[in-house]
Amino acid sequence: MLCLKLSRTGKKKQAYFRLLVCEKTKDPWGTYLENLGTYNPRTKESALKVDRIKYWLSQGVQTSSTVWNLLVDKGLVEGKKKKSSRISKKRKIKIEQEKAAKEKESAKAPAEEKPAKIPVEESKVDVKAEAPKAETASHPEIEATEPKKEEVKPVEIKEEAPVEIIAEELKKE
Repeated sequence: MLCLKLSRTGKKKQAYFRLLVCEKTKDPWGTYLENLGTYNPRTKESALKVDRIKYWLSQGVQTSSTVWNLLVDKGLVEGKKKKSSRISKKRKIKIEQEKAAKEKESAKAPAEEKPAKIPVEESKVDVKAEAPKAETASHPEIEATEPKKEEVKPVEIKEEAPVEIIAEELKKE
């Protein structure tokens, strides 16, 4: 049985694909019947022989799911896209078991009472009101004062000014 497949060419991390007609069981790097064009996934450019692709599809040649999705994107065939990854039987069973466990938990959840959520506005705390005053270890009678916050003044940087002039302006302030 024949199949349309992509065969990877190009450098490392610079993929480039050829669209080939070959035997379904053979690897795409071996012999093939016909080269139907190229596809660059990095730039999304493709040079496909549309008439030859339609000919092979009319002859009953199957496509890989990736090639099918590419042909749907280019508008050569009509239909839905296919999933290109497959899940093993063991993995399907495990996913079904996890779903069943979640459904059981969600069925138990309404029976149990959940604590009420506090609205965001009520949960805000005034930090200044609750902050304790710091005391010095040597003299507890002396109240510690809050350190003064220095105001940061923005420095105007001129595009043509060299670094030395800007540094001098900063030293003056």
